[in-house]
Amino acid sequence: MSWDTTKRTKPCLCGKGKLVQETRMDDWNRIEENTPYFECEECGNIYNIESKFFNPKPAHEYTIYYAVDKVTGEKKQLDI
Repeated sequence: MSWDTTKRTKPCLCGKGKLVQETRMDDWNRIEENTPYFECEECGNIYNIESKFFNPKPAHEYTIYYAVDKVTGEKKQLDI
């Protein structure tokens, strides 16, 4: 059994770098999503990434990710 790894990328919040999320999937279609991270020094210095997991029955589970300002605590939902 093997795992395939893919990366999704979007422009970061300042537009100078990228927001990256790695996803792994195996032969049985099991999926593991890693927490996104900034490939941008500026955004990495300003924001932490926070996640909120939802599992509404009978619908499928999902996770929403937020960029949280380290100084003000303001949350911005990430579209990844």
